[in-house]
Amino acid sequence: MPETLEEYRERIIKVTDERKEFVTDVDGYVYFWPTDSCGHFAPHHLRWLADELDKRNADWDKSISDYFSGASTEEPSLSSLPLESQRHFSVQGIQHDE
Repeated sequence: MPETLEEYRERIIKVTDERKEFVTDVDGYVYFWPTDSCGHFAPHHLRWLADELDKRNADWDKSISDYFSGASTEEPSLSSLPLESQRHFSVQGIQHDE
């Protein structure tokens, strides 16, 4: 039985995760960073990846927005990022809050 559209979307996200193509950059946001040429991307693939990036960036974006809008006086901390993101900062030699 062929996979459903949702199963296909989940597989695309899983493969992207396995290839470590969701990368947290020095600004704390997660980006899609293809590691090699693995074929083409159709518009719906890119939309799925964009939706996944929005989901992964939502908490960080809210903390940044709250801080700069004055809604929060607590400075955003890289230690509030998921452990996976903190590891990326360490690998890149960026200091982060412990």
